[in-house]
Amino acid sequence: ANISLRNVVVSSSLFDAIFKVLKDYIQPILKDIILISGIYIVVSMEADTQLKIILGLIYGVMYIFSSWVSRNVYRLNLKYKSDKLMDISFDILGIVFFIMFFAIKTKIMLAVILLYFFLYLLKDGRRPLAVDVFGDYMKRNERATVMSIESQVGSLFMIVLAPLFGYIADRFGIAILFFVIGLLILILNRFLRVEKNKKC
Repeated sequence: ANISLRNVVVSSSLFDAIFKVLKDYIQPILKDIILISGIYIVVSMEADTQLKIILGLIYGVMYIFSSWVSRNVYRLNLKYKSDKLMDISFDILGIVFFIMFFAIKTKIMLAVILLYFFLYLLKDGRRPLAVDVFGDYMKRNERATVMSIESQVGSLFMIVLAPLFGYIADRFGIAILFFVIGLLILILNRFLRVEKNKKC
């Protein structure tokens, strides 16, 4: 049970840390696409102000959809258990970064935006699953402690990953960064599989 709980903590915190660090690399791409596309709301308005408004609208739509996903993800439990869905979602994250690598290499920037949108949905959909799985491995009075540990582990991952990702991006480019992360996720998830350990 301890091994399984440890895997859940690492899987959950690592997923969140990767997302939080990498969104800072995707946001500038989103801004560039808006500027290059020439989208505008009010002709007389300054470009910088237009950009902020458009970004605000995009994020507003993303948060609405993310909220809907997090409220309805339980429907997937009719077919799959939360632990299996956690494993699948981590693999999906790795695959998304592979697709991002090819999208950036081939300069299909609209695909990058759609994948970024999907990442938000994936992150917010995964959170209720993680909370559900945590509940399977601990008593009610342990939840606050375990959630606190998960938060601290996530912060530690961010401290380690941020400079590492920054180095890879500067040295080899953002596309290669996404490829490397996608590969690492798919490899690591073979060892972090929650469902496999639950059966042990």
